This record gives sequence, C-alpha cells and structure tokens, in this order.
Amino acid sequence: TNLENPKIKFLLNLHSSLVALDNRLAMRSFRLLGGQANLALKYDGPLVKDNSILQAMQGEFQFKDGTVEIAAGHMRFTDCNGEVIFLKDSIKLNNISCRYRKNVFLVTGAGRNVRRNLLTKDYGETAALQLDLSSPSVSLEDFEDIFDNKAGTGATKPASFSKTLKGVDAALENALLEVNLHAAKISRGSLNASDFEARFRLHSAVWEIPLISFHLAGGNVSVKGRLLPEGKLRRADIYAHFGQVNVEKLFFAFDNFGQTAISSENLRGILTTDAHIQAGIGNRGKLIPASVNSQVQFSLKNGSLLNFKPISSIKNFVLKNRNLDNIQFAELTDKFSIINNQAQINRMEISSTALHMYVEGKYGLKGGNTNLLLQIPLKNLHGADLPEDLKNKGLSAKLGPSLLLRAKNGEDGKIRLKLTFSKKTDD
Repeated sequence: TNLENPKIKFLLNLHSSLVALDNRLAMRSFRLLGGQANLALKYDGPLVKDNSILQAMQGEFQFKDGTVEIAAGHMRFTDCNGEVIFLKDSIKLNNISCRYRKNVFLVTGAGRNVRRNLLTKDYGETAALQLDLSSPSVSLEDFEDIFDNKAGTGATKPASFSKTLKGVDAALENALLEVNLHAAKISRGSLNASDFEARFRLHSAVWEIPLISFHLAGGNVSVKGRLLPEGKLRRADIYAHFGQVNVEKLFFAFDNFGQTAISSENLRGILTTDAHIQAGIGNRGKLIPASVNSQVQFSLKNGSLLNFKPISSIKNFVLKNRNLDNIQFAELTDKFSIINNQAQINRMEISSTALHMYVEGKYGLKGGNTNLLLQIPLKNLHGADLPEDLKNKGLSAKLGPSLLLRAKNGEDGKIRLKLTFSKKTDD
C-alpha cells in the first residue's frame, strides 16, 4: 500500500527439515542435523531496501525431534523440541526440552539486542542471551569436553543467505551468555551432591561465576570466581566456602583434592573452610596440582586423625604406650597456604586424647619436600597435659620444657623424625 511511501504487510509460513535449513544457513557456530521446523513470520511497516525489516519482524520458530551440534562437534544435543518467539529486537525461548548424553534439560530464556546487533551493525550494546535450565540430574563427567578447547572447523558449504547472515557467527561467538542452572542432583566420579544452583556469565572466552552452591556430605558448599583463558588451558580464580561438611566424605568426593599426603581414610570430623584458590585447569576439567596457589582457613571439630604416619611415628621417641593411630580432638584450626604442591602450615595447636603438641613448617602434598617442626611439652609423658575437655591452650601459652622433633623426607621419600634443638621452621 501507499506506493509513494511504500508499506507492506505480510505473513510468511515455512515448513522445512532442519537439515535443509542448515544447508541454507551454513553457520559456523552450530549445525542442525535432524528434525523438523515450522517458521511463521509477520511484518507490518515500511518497505525499505536495508535489512531493518528483519529487525522489526515478529514470529515463531517451532522445532521437533531436532539434533543440534554446537562448537564444531564439541557438543551434540538430541531430542530437541520447543519454540522460539521473535519480538521486536528480542527473542523468547519457550519450553525447550533437549538431551545431552545422559542429561535431560528444560530450557526457557530470552535474548536482547540480538537482531539490532546482528542485522543493523548497531554494536552500542552487546547481544545477550539469558538461559534458565533445570534438570532432575546432571552428570558433570558428560561436560568435561567443554574444557578441551577444540577449534571450530567452520561451514563446509556457502550459505544461500550469506549477505543477510554476514557477521552472525562472529556476533554469536562474542555475545554475552548468561546461564542459570538448577539440578536436583549432580554427580562426578565419587562426588554426589544435591540442590545444585549455578549462575554463569560467558563473554569473550571469560567465564564469570557469580555463584555455585550445593549440598554435599551433610553440609553446604558455595563457590564464586572466574575462569580465564591461558594459552590452550584455563586458569581458575575461585573463592570457596565449605560449611559443616563431613570431612571424610568431602575428601572422598573430591578424590583427596589431587594430593596423596592425607586421604579420606585418615580424617573424621566436621569441617568449615574458607579458601581462595588459583589453579590451572587442564583438558576435561582436571585440576593441575602443580599450579595450585591457595590460602585456606579451616576449622575441624569433633575430629579424628587415623593412621597418619607423621603423628603415629612419634611413638619411636616418646609415648610408646599410647595409641597414636586414632587421635580424637575437639577442634583443629589453622590458616595455611599451598604453593607448588607444598603446604606452608602456620603454628597449629593439636590438643587431643593422645598428646598435646604444636606443629608448623612445610608439608609436601605429593609425598616430598616435607620439613615440619613438632613441639611436644614434656608434661605429655605423665599425661598431666591432656585436659579432659580437649580445649586448646592457645598458640602463645607457656608450655614449660618441650621435646622438639623435626619431620623430614628421607632418601626413600618416607617421612622420618629426628631430635632437634632449633625452633626454626627451616631446619
């Protein structure tokens, strides 16, 4: 109508297989490998030569039994069903369901500045997509591939709509993606947790993590931080809190945190910890132990230390008639740092059923480079220094005459004790 200042009004309906649509689009960011699609588009407005009509167009895109592959074969989602609604420069995702390996998701979401960014090259505001995902159960092992940093291979066919879609891939790759995830259960190896909540912000290869929280081992865990690209790997900068967690189950769930010095078999008690952790993340999401740099403040209550060699070997010097293979203590608290597989332990008091002592120095988490100073008040020999309530006396308490032992690795790597007269932590 109005041919002097033309206006056009139309409704376009399209039915197609997703494979045929993929052949036309030839996108680098994703591929459509199966299923059917229905597209309904409507427009009522000026007839112009540029593609601003596409920005103002509204409609619905419905798909059924689809298979979508993203990141050049990195991830393949099957059994995809749902619809995408196009509004003026925004999109809405309605009741989308899909499967990724053993995991089933229900997805809703919205996008903003999408068509303005892609079609009119108005880059004043970044295109952003927010997704809300829910799942009854998530296997984290199925998502380890996302850490492999596979490079995209690009489209193999020229796109029929190449002029219209020019820059779409680049815009998608640089868009801000916000993900909110809720799962009733999550699992990975020995780890089994519940009430998993997570929020992620992905932009230009940087992963911002405002929050991850879940229930584990009778307590709660919360994490925030970010993952940064570092060559072919990623580097994590994480703040973590573990509240009232069963320490044995925690160490078992996290495979003893990649170290061999102390395991879930050696520990009992309820742990509360605040930690700042910096570490490299390798392929399949594996922590690189040698890259760990962290500060840890912890409190272990109602705890036990079982068959821990650096303590039980004290029997070679004193306390031969006491059981040092199973030591109970009311609270063990300290602040220590970990750098290059070595823990730097500040002066720590151990008030237990077997002995009262102080420990400080370096402890090798991979079985080497240990250099610990142990101070044992001689009152232990008479049992008079063992309070029934196991209350700590404090780091600056007057201890009287004490036995000083140094724990170091021998040539075979095993920790051995020897008498010393020096209170220096570095031998």
